[in-house]
Order: sequence, then C-alpha cells, then structure tokens
Amino acid sequence: MKTVIGKFVMALLIVAFAVGAFAPAASAASPERKKKGNTIVDVALAENARSGEFSILIAALQAADPIVLRTLSGKGQFTVFAPTDAAFASLLDELGLTAEQLLSNKKLVTNVLIYHVALGKFNSGKVLASSQIKMADGRYLSQSGGVLTDENGRTANIVAVDIKASNGFIHVIDKVVLPKNPASGNTIVDVAVAENAKSGEFSILIAALQAADPIVLQLLSGWGQFTVFAPTDAAFVSLLGELGMTADELLANKALVTNVLLYHVAYGNLDSSKVLASSQIQMSDGRYLSQSGGVLTDENGRASNIVAVDIQAINGYIHVIDRVVLPKNPTSANTIVDIALAENAKSGEFSILIAALQAADPVVLQALSGKGQFTVFAPTDAAFLALLDELGMTAEELLGNKELVTKVLAYHVALGFLDSSKVLASSSIKMSDGGTISQNGGVLTDANGRTANIVAVDIKASNGYIHIIDRVVLP
Repeated sequence: MKTVIGKFVMALLIVAFAVGAFAPAASAASPERKKKGNTIVDVALAENARSGEFSILIAALQAADPIVLRTLSGKGQFTVFAPTDAAFASLLDELGLTAEQLLSNKKLVTNVLIYHVALGKFNSGKVLASSQIKMADGRYLSQSGGVLTDENGRTANIVAVDIKASNGFIHVIDKVVLPKNPASGNTIVDVAVAENAKSGEFSILIAALQAADPIVLQLLSGWGQFTVFAPTDAAFVSLLGELGMTADELLANKALVTNVLLYHVAYGNLDSSKVLASSQIQMSDGRYLSQSGGVLTDENGRASNIVAVDIQAINGYIHVIDRVVLPKNPTSANTIVDIALAENAKSGEFSILIAALQAADPVVLQALSGKGQFTVFAPTDAAFLALLDELGMTAEELLGNKELVTKVLAYHVALGFLDSSKVLASSSIKMSDGGTISQNGGVLTDANGRTANIVAVDIKASNGYIHIIDRVVLP
C-alpha cells in the first residue's frame, strides 16, 4: 500500500441529538422507505423516477462541485434535507433566476446543496428532538416542530421523513434553505489567493500549497472547518535564512513542505477570541502550538506573532503570523497516525477510527504520533458500524464517551514492531492496556470470545505497523 506523506482528517462532525418520538405536523408523517444497499444518490434517483419531484435536485447534484456527488454516493453517514422541484421553483422566483442560471453557478449550487447535508445518520426522531442541526459546512439550521429555519430566517417544512439509504436518511422539505451569502463561499485556499492578489504577501505560502502533498490543498479547499496560521512572504524569507535554503530547495522538498504546512493548520473554526483564550492549540498533525497574548510558540521554542486575525472563509479562519512555526524533526518519516490519515484520505475507510483517535485521551494520539514502536490493528468504518449495532449505540454516543473510546483503542495497540510474520507466529498478543488477544491463522479472538479477521497486513510507518481488521475487538 503506497505511503502518502500528509494528513487528512475527514472530520466526523456529528450533532448530538437526543432520541425522541416523532410528533410533527400531520403532513410530515410518512412510512419509512428503505432502499437496501442504495446510497442517498441512488435513492434520490429512484424517488424522482417514481414521483418526478426531484429533477432539479438531481440536476443540481450534477452541476455542483463533484465532491458533493461523490460524498453522497460514498460510505459515510449523512442526512439530506431534500427540496422538491416546487421548492426549487419557488427559490428561482425568490432569487430572480432561471434554472439554467442557477445550475451554471457552480459555487452557488455547491454551497446551497452543502447547507442541506448534515454529517451523521439522523432519523426523524433525532431531527425533531434537536433545536439546532449542524450542517456539513459548519453552519446551522434551527428546528422546531418539523419546521427548519435557515440563517436568513426563512422557513421550510419537513413534509416527508425517514427515506432510508445505505449511507443515511433523506427527509423531504418544501422550501430550499439558504446560508448567508450563499454565492460567496470562498474556501481558505480561495481567500489566500485573493489576499495575495491584493497584497502580494502570500506568494510563497501559495507556492508551498502547490508544492506540498496534494492532500493539503484538497483539505483546505474542501468541506470541514479549519483554522490556518498563515505566514507572510517575509516570514518565509526569514525561515529560508534560518535554514540556509533557497526557496527552490524548500519547495522541492515535498516532505518538509507538507509537514511544515500541516503544523500551521488546526481543525475547527477558531476565531481570534478562541485562539487567544487557548494556551495550547492542537494542530492537524497532532502536535501543539503554545499561545500567550497573541504570540505562538512552536515545539522548538521559536515565537511567532499573530499580526492579523479573523480573515473568514466558508470553511474556517485565517490568522496571519510573522514567522513560520516548525515542528520538531519536520522532515521525519510518517508515523502510524500519518499513515492512517493518508489511507483514509485515499479510501475513506477509516474515518471513524480517526474520529475515535481525536475523541480519546490525547495520550493515544500523542503516542502513535511519537517515536516509540507500535503495532495497530485498525478496524474499518464497516467494523465500527457493526460495533455500534452490536452495542445499540450511535456514533456520537461512542465518541462522546472518552473513557470507553480510550479503552477500546488501547486494546487495538500492541507495543513493539510486529510485522505479519510475528503476528501470525503468535498465539497470544499482549496489548498496550495489559490485556491479551488470541491469534490463530489470521483470526484474532478478544477477551469476550469475539473474532476479527486480519484482512490487510504490513502497512509500515516510521514507528510501527498497521494491520487492518474487519471487526472491532473489545477488552
């Protein structure tokens, strides 16, 4: 399996809904319709073939950024509030646009669609038990009695519920909801390019984004919420002098550029008030920056001043700094965490594992990002989904229980560098929590007698091995 330098966290942004009975307006009730094995996109196509009510929604999915269609056709868990054709016709009148004009504006269509998608699998009971629903773009819809209210105070009624797909639910609404400034929608990358065009201060940062592993550019151009501490060209020139390198030498070193950039990105929408209230900021590589009075201190004790704040993008904030911050050993090889993130970026199969690493006690992430020697038995998303069914839990309930997540993860980590030959030669493997897992012919048996198959082996990292398993083992 090819190692990809870089990190990508497909943030698992799940709204914590309490489960309640569905009691909306009478028009909102409809029987649950399950299209087994079909994704949200498949189900929408089938519903439109049956009713003819979703032709504009389907056209919008085709006209938007391809990431929307790919995502809703994929393996994640989503909830879509689907406007009917009548809802779209009403929107066109409201905006004074034709359907052709709307569909030709890719940015507008993309931003509107994303505001109709929540990350997580929310049936009507969960939706109606929540007063606020966090959408995929980080914005919110308010909900009361089956009525959604968007950021502009516009309302939409939920008129049909619980149309089930393999990767989530569709609920039908009678009005298109709109975020504020839906046509703006500039990502962090868009904003950085625009700021550079205006000031000329970020040309090396932009060149670095292009020179780094492509996953960095994809990350900051996509969904999710991020905070970037953006060094000016003067900051990069100072770094070149400090390292004794030319700009060409720096940009030619993909591993160095990638690792340096990732140490400037934090996950989450952190405006200046949140930044200045934090003494420690965890960055996307699992490392930390210290912060005091608007001064960031990196792992090497080097200080950087925040000189401009709150440059807002649709997917986060940019704060400008006057010195490039550096992690320790910025050219070091990829750790187990690096590899897991890169594998998830490639296959989308480890998003829950990554979310669990973030939800657990920080010592787990720190250990697997460090210099020790470890062997990780990594469950796929399908394995985690099976566990949730087995335990009768939702993903948000699991991830909200830090003690449980930490214990489960620790039981998937062995201390030592165990390649597949060593694993398969062992009848018992001692895990990092002191418990043991039995092994026979590539089948692991946990402390409860539950079995998991090893389905891929010997994914090598700088600090150990990853072996993939098809079931979560439990202590």
